[in-house]
Formats: sequence, C-alpha cells, structure tokens
Amino acid sequence: MEINAYHILSPFFLPSLRFLKSEVEIMSNFTYISYEYPQLANIGQLAERNVFVDPSTSLSKLRLLVEKLTVFIIEFEQAGDLVRMSQNDRLKQLDY
Repeated sequence: MEINAYHILSPFFLPSLRFLKSEVEIMSNFTYISYEYPQLANIGQLAERNVFVDPSTSLSKLRLLVEKLTVFIIEFEQAGDLVRMSQNDRLKQLDY
C-alpha cells in the first residue's frame, strides 16, 4: 500500500496504519544484537517504542542499556573489581 498526502489527511489513515504495522515486521536498531545479547536488545527496543510516547521512560531505558553494556564490557575485560563501583566510576576506569 502506497501512502500519499490523501492518506495522511484522511480520518481513516490511523486504522490503515495499524493494519500495516500488524502486517509488516517493524525493524529495530537493536535487532542485530538480539541473538547474542537479547537482554540489551529488549531494553533498546523498549526505549525505541517509548521515544515519542514517553521520552522520560525512553531515557531511563537508555540509561539502563548503557549500564548493562558497561557491565558486559567489564566482564569481557575481566575487570571484576569495577562491578561494585558506580556507573560514573566504571566509565572513568574504563576510559584509562
């Protein structure tokens, strides 16, 4: 279905958009990491879904995503002593 200016101005546009959404799989910016890191992908997708509806929720999910990502990097680098630090301290230590 091609969407043009008539569809956007039409009162029937939103139901047809809902139909399109149910028929087409929506791609996420986090789909590519969903196989190796499903927890990170899930948090990222929640942030994407809420960006226009509730930006504050989106920001909190992105903060959670960065915190989890930092812990994964710490585990990969085998720097276990950084896990007990605050996020700010972890980032400072990882910077060096």
